[in-house]
Amino acid sequence: EKHALAGGIAGILARCVCAPLDVVKIRLQVQIEPLGSLSKYSGAVQALKTVCKEEGVLALWKGNLTAELLWGGYMASTFGIYHGLHALVNTVRQHEPRDRTRHD
Repeated sequence: EKHALAGGIAGILARCVCAPLDVVKIRLQVQIEPLGSLSKYSGAVQALKTVCKEEGVLALWKGNLTAELLWGGYMASTFGIYHGLHALVNTVRQHEPRDRTRHD
């Protein structure tokens, strides 16, 4: 279905765009030293620059393929199920009697 495909593509693109932020967040979370003069990363912008300098720009998407597949599948199923249920509810509503107040 076209809605599921659109959801899958949206999930993959969203993950691809957010991957660098996720890499920076994880690098800040797992460093042993707390933020300060001894830590490798002192903040998000500095961590981004350090990763790019030391490992190259592509390191910001390292390990991203499995996450993209996860998000693509998740969003495809979410969009597909939502639109399928929406169509089902509309079909049921069309077959219901219009006036529910009268009980003859």
